[in-house]
Amino acid sequence: MAGRLAEIAARRAELASARAELRAERRQERAAEAKTARQWAIVGSLRNVVLILYDLAQGNVEPAIAYLEGVARQRRWPPRSESDVRTLVEDVYLEATADAAEQQAFIALTSLDEPIDKASMDVAIRRYAEWRVVVWTRDQNENVGQVGSASQMLDELDRVQAALPPNVRPQSRGASDVGRNRKWLSRLRARYRGRVGKLKVRDVIPQEVMLAKARGARGMACRAGRAGALRAEF
Repeated sequence: MAGRLAEIAARRAELASARAELRAERRQERAAEAKTARQWAIVGSLRNVVLILYDLAQGNVEPAIAYLEGVARQRRWPPRSESDVRTLVEDVYLEATADAAEQQAFIALTSLDEPIDKASMDVAIRRYAEWRVVVWTRDQNENVGQVGSASQMLDELDRVQAALPPNVRPQSRGASDVGRNRKWLSRLRARYRGRVGKLKVRDVIPQEVMLAKARGARGMACRAGRAGALRAEF
């Protein structure tokens, strides 16, 4: 009997210790989650930029996600997954359009003709135009098979911005300041997880085929290889 009681007591103590450790871990997790939620609070001008971006992109969350991830890096917020940030953006939009009054406020905020928060509108417009350049570059890389050079990307940026109303149209970056534009392109690639790669133009011709062609051409050498060109990939 005494042995069984001791066994029960030891097992209870073991379980109590494990439960205490689990409760402590959960408290730490809740504290970390609360801290993350406080830091990732989408309010004020940050909220306005996100809402304007979401509206300009017609419901595409990518530019708003890229913007928030950039803000998080600058402010040293704890990282969150892309799906979490997507949910944040969608929640902000749903809350901002929850009823008729909110919807009227949203329409006023996102109006290009008379923006009520010009500073937030200016930030959103710049980020939207950059995202349109990214979308264009992807199309060039993936569907057209052409190189998206720095000058072409700047030209596309000018085309996007020229289509905007004059009162919200950003100033052209121009092509003369090479160093400044190079930094801008580098930041843009980083923001959208881009990289510099090579565009495959043709396959390598096997050596035996090259030799056969050379013999068929009465000894004239025929050289072939792979051509590549730098492009911006997003």
